[in-house]
Amino acid sequence: MIAALRRDTDDAVLTDDQRERRHAMFRILVALFERAYILLYDESMSPQRWRQWATWDDCMREWCQRDDFRHALPDLLEGEDAAFVAHIRRIDGALTASSVVLAARPHPGESPP
Repeated sequence: MIAALRRDTDDAVLTDDQRERRHAMFRILVALFERAYILLYDESMSPQRWRQWATWDDCMREWCQRDDFRHALPDLLEGEDAAFVAHIRRIDGALTASSVVLAARPHPGESPP
């Protein structure tokens, strides 16, 4: 199973069972990300809440850099919270539009660096 989650694993070398397990893990990740978004994200976060949210957001951005995860997103996001879906699609769109790693996000209300 671990090989199925490695970033450098070629999809062609995975068995059908490994691909199915990887997709199940992706579903679990999306469920966790959605829960974090619903519970933590707010336009007017306190500094402590911002720190909590930023760790989740960083994780979402990291996973969205993976081609296999991004390829599965349309299926994974079906039926999820609309605001959460919009957030993930913004991340995905930014990564798709640029090959550079996204810069650190400013705290809500601050201007970008």
